[in-house]
Amino acid sequence: MKAGEYNWAHMAYVLYPNEVREACKIDKSIAIAHGLESLYEGKEEVKKRRKKSKKGDEEQEEIEME
Repeated sequence: MKAGEYNWAHMAYVLYPNEVREACKIDKSIAIAHGLESLYEGKEEVKKRRKKSKKGDEEQEEIEME
């Protein structure tokens, strides 16, 4: 296996478990693919939700800007 290019594959974990476990520490997608999220050591990314605007809200904003 060259430079970990197939670490996401389940067969890679069977053949090279130590290498895949190391990759799981830095790559969350690989950790998820192998069910090893607990090994991931990176920072958690929090997605911010956008507030959905209603049609009435948009009209009010336009009025306030005038």
